[in-house]
Amino acid sequence: MLETLVYKLMGRRPPVVLQRSANTELRAGDYGFYSHQQRLALNDLPQMDPVTWRLLEPDNAKALQSTTGLVAVLLDCRQIQQVDELQTLLVLVQQLLPVLQNQSPILLVSDSQAAISASHSACQSALTGFVRSLAKELGTKACRVNLLDLYGTDWPAASASVQFFLSPASAYISGQVLKLGEEAQAPMQCSVQPLAGKTALVTGAARGIGKAIASQLAAEGALVVGLDLPAAAPALDAVMQSLRGQSIALDLTGAEAPAQLLAQLQERRLSLDLVVHNAGVTRDKTLKNMALADWQLVLELNLNAQIRLNEALLGSAQLAAAASFVSLSSINGLAGQRGQCNYASAKSALGGYIQRMARTYPMHRFNAVAPGFIRTEMTEKMPWLIREIGQRFNSLGQAGEPSDVAHAVCFLLRPDNKACNAQVLRVCGQSLVGA
Repeated sequence: MLETLVYKLMGRRPPVVLQRSANTELRAGDYGFYSHQQRLALNDLPQMDPVTWRLLEPDNAKALQSTTGLVAVLLDCRQIQQVDELQTLLVLVQQLLPVLQNQSPILLVSDSQAAISASHSACQSALTGFVRSLAKELGTKACRVNLLDLYGTDWPAASASVQFFLSPASAYISGQVLKLGEEAQAPMQCSVQPLAGKTALVTGAARGIGKAIASQLAAEGALVVGLDLPAAAPALDAVMQSLRGQSIALDLTGAEAPAQLLAQLQERRLSLDLVVHNAGVTRDKTLKNMALADWQLVLELNLNAQIRLNEALLGSAQLAAAASFVSLSSINGLAGQRGQCNYASAKSALGGYIQRMARTYPMHRFNAVAPGFIRTEMTEKMPWLIREIGQRFNSLGQAGEPSDVAHAVCFLLRPDNKACNAQVLRVCGQSLVGA
């Protein structure tokens, strides 16, 4: 009753409840593929079992109507160069909608770097507005729509991203643009455990999103080293024991924390391949009423602790030669939020930080994930109305789960995803604020 009232107040229909998979495997079935003015053979596409590719043609509506339903759609729009060619998307999507199953993803592919004219550049940029608008229209069907900018790369380097966006692992990501980089093209690794043999550090791993990230890393084959405050040591130990990982109790705000972490890693003969900066804290007050101590604590743990820890790891024997880093940002950091000047400043700073670090240390990768409203113990304690509005205020009309963030983090850490660098991936169901 109250839930129906919330939707009526927002003028929206209740959405289809997301059905998430326990893994990142693609579903069996027909995957529609369209390439504008570029006839590609089916074997040129990313080879991902159990996918069956079905070629789509805008002028062949009968072929689409005869299908029992498409699981997902991949639209190669790199060769859309003239404004009148954009109407192909209108025709194609109108034909697709009747046979598109609920919760089916649509992924468009562009290449902003390869544009050969001003008109070509304009059309490639137009895809961003198209994707974000279509994602809002299809949200109640739980169909997410995203854009992958190959930026000079090709299918081999994009395979990990294509698999991720077409799989249940991206269930809470919609209306987003992910740009790849000019990285050496690597063959697709369709392993159930793509992180096997890797050692991963996760800060704030005792509960919530950090615990989910640690669990997913372990499921994908990594040895997890969980770090949290000494007060959280019992909970951290329990989590790490269940994952066959190792725990480190440490306060990251301490001046000696980086040196202490390196000493413990050295003592255990561990070298980190993956680093996930998840630990964070909030101290919300309007700026007028904010105490200096609250400002300092939030900036120290959410930002400065990451900077100091990375500085200590880089160049040390406790960091692998080609390590990958992921920082947890926030939609509130991108959009701003009343009473969170300290928190938003720290989370927003991470975008500029990872971009500079990616340029400075090209042998490593630095990315960030910006969660929206995620269902955790903390959000469950919010007043009902505030919680309901928060979790409905996105195109999918529902809250995310910690596992949604964990899947995104593991995607960015995959060794076959080297083309993805210096990016902030928003896991927010296309939040209507800041996305």
